[in-house]
Amino acid sequence: MSIHHQAAKYGRECSLQEAEAVENEPATSYARRVNLKAKHLALEQLKSKWEEKPLHGQYPKRTKEKDVNQDQT
Repeated sequence: MSIHHQAAKYGRECSLQEAEAVENEPATSYARRVNLKAKHLALEQLKSKWEEKPLHGQYPKRTKEKDVNQDQT
């Protein structure tokens, strides 16, 4: 499988939208921006999947409650 097919498949799985290139933006900074956006989206999806699980999701839900010390957690 070529890198283009893998990238297209990953884009569909993460539901990435095409990022518009800014005028006079170098290719490397465009690639870096798209990469960071994809990583952030993947982490958000992973976090939401984790929180949806009945047992594993208890920790993140519990840490958001008011009686939990955020500094020590």
